[in-house]
Amino acid sequence: MLCYRRVHMAFHSYFCEAGVGMGRQRRRSVHRQSMFATTALIALATVCTTTELRVPIELRSSSQAVVELVAAIDESPTTVGLADSNLMRLDDIGLVNKQLDMMQAIGVQNVRVGISWLSTQLENGEFSWDNNNIDYVINEAHRRGMGILAVLHETPGWARLDPDNTLPMSGMPDPTKFGDFAGAVAEKYEGKISAIEIWNEPNGRPFLNPVDPAGYTNMLKAAYDQIKAHDDPDDADDDITVVAGVLGSGVNLSSGSLLMNPTDYLAGMYAAGAHGFFDAISFHPYKNDMKFSDQEHQRESPLLQLREMRAMMDSYGDTDLKIWATEYGLPTAPSDAVMYQKQADFIADFLKNWQKEDRTGPIFIYSTRDLETGTSEHQDNFGIFETDWDEKPAVQVIRDFIASLGPVEPDHPILDAINNLIRGLAHATVAVINGVVDLVVDVVDAVIDATVWVVKTIADVTVKVVQGIVDLTSWVVHGIADAVVNSVNWVVDTIQECFGNEESAPAQSRMAATVTASTLDEPATSDSGAPEPVETGISDVGADASEQAETAVAESEVVRSAVDETQLDETRPDETELDETVAAEPDREILENDELEITEPGPGEQPDLTTTDEADEDRDELESASAADAETDSSATAGNAASTDQKSDESAGDDADQNTRIQSTRISAG
Repeated sequence: MLCYRRVHMAFHSYFCEAGVGMGRQRRRSVHRQSMFATTALIALATVCTTTELRVPIELRSSSQAVVELVAAIDESPTTVGLADSNLMRLDDIGLVNKQLDMMQAIGVQNVRVGISWLSTQLENGEFSWDNNNIDYVINEAHRRGMGILAVLHETPGWARLDPDNTLPMSGMPDPTKFGDFAGAVAEKYEGKISAIEIWNEPNGRPFLNPVDPAGYTNMLKAAYDQIKAHDDPDDADDDITVVAGVLGSGVNLSSGSLLMNPTDYLAGMYAAGAHGFFDAISFHPYKNDMKFSDQEHQRESPLLQLREMRAMMDSYGDTDLKIWATEYGLPTAPSDAVMYQKQADFIADFLKNWQKEDRTGPIFIYSTRDLETGTSEHQDNFGIFETDWDEKPAVQVIRDFIASLGPVEPDHPILDAINNLIRGLAHATVAVINGVVDLVVDVVDAVIDATVWVVKTIADVTVKVVQGIVDLTSWVVHGIADAVVNSVNWVVDTIQECFGNEESAPAQSRMAATVTASTLDEPATSDSGAPEPVETGISDVGADASEQAETAVAESEVVRSAVDETQLDETRPDETELDETVAAEPDREILENDELEITEPGPGEQPDLTTTDEADEDRDELESASAADAETDSSATAGNAASTDQKSDESAGDDADQNTRIQSTRISAG
């Protein structure tokens, strides 16, 4: 639950600061840093050879001159600090120094302080850093080498988003205005503040009204960007850790409008985009009626809430970020021995068991000194010292715990100075190395760019040369192809001309060839559909008729050969049909061998080959019969010639088409 202490303090301004900051310190040049560091190191080394080291005094006054060390907070879960809001309300500088002295006397080297926005920035934008002691506290704690955690909180009336929000100091601020304020703090105390918390317990309405995780996340984003703008990328010790959440323990009250439990609030932050805008989460695991280690089975206890938040952070990828306990303690009202011991026991248990939880960070015990020991107000009795600086038992618990971590190295101002200068020299060396590396990178980049340009140029030239060769080759190939085509066409034309001269033979021969081709291409059919015999008008007797027949047979053989080779017209008769047509001529008898006589076999008979004598007797009889019938055959030949002329006249209309086919056939055969 939200403790009474925090509700009560929500209505009071207890943080203040002094001092004015003007601009961020600029980095020195690499040369100046190197020269300064080297010179100072030589001088201090000379001093060290003649100076005896002394044990440091336990308390330092503000007038002591020491070398400033970079503030840092070790994020180990065994790191112990004190959350001390009272430092900002002390009017006496001596009391501020006393309070810091008492912290360091028990081994505490880290302090958490508050920076009130309300007390620091005026409406016109001017800052009043000298308002109270904030400037002095930060500078003095830093001078002592203490790690400083600063809390930004308390809204000025002029910066509220809702002007009608009358709850003092807790109105939801304009994110941009709050971001500007956070950036101003980071700029002024750069190198002095180690970490900054964004607000205090925003999951409770007395501290931030309304309770709105999304609104708080907008504040966080604006502050984170402004703070990180002042980090020195070359100096890790100069970086400021941004701590978000700063969540109080407790359960939901009024459905979360008065108080929202920390796990629900963190879930709302992630849903609003908080991932990537913080370096750690902080938690205030107060529970006045139960030790931290006894809460294992207590529903909605701070211990279980811590584990739930850890699991949620892991699920969003923030596995490397830690959860800090920036407030924990127990009031001792009423002030008696029982409450004093109870406070000591609770703190001892927490110091022992907090570090056992997964990825926890530093612890800050609230608080250093009672505001007013002996009153019934819990808020007045949270200190581990009484108001008059008497120790409560919790002081020894903290002292023993820090001592158990190992011996604390004595504080030697001269050694501290040397250490600080060595760090400066190291930083200067790093700057030089970075400069050399940057130069080398630039040179390498230039060489790479030049190489890429050369390669691209060579590639372009190569492509153009290859393209030219391809074009030339294509032109040559096309030229050769054209020459070959022209040559072939010339040969074809020459062949065609030769065949054209052959067609200028006597009319009688052309006619016979035409008739024969016509007969071959389109066999005449009778009315019954059967092929009719072809009459060629060729006779074995008569010189003219015999000559015509031989011419017709020769030309028909040419045509038939061309048709067989090219297969241009499937309707033309094949060789078997042509042989049957030639064999059908009654007057032509061809004897291939004088010694053999071919006798036509009858159906089912084998051919009979007669002797030579029998063939001679048959030939003599044939010659006698031929002489006797000569005159008769002449008359028949004349009649056949007249019949042939008549058929030629009838087929005159088809001569042109037949001659065209014969010409095409000759060309194809050629």
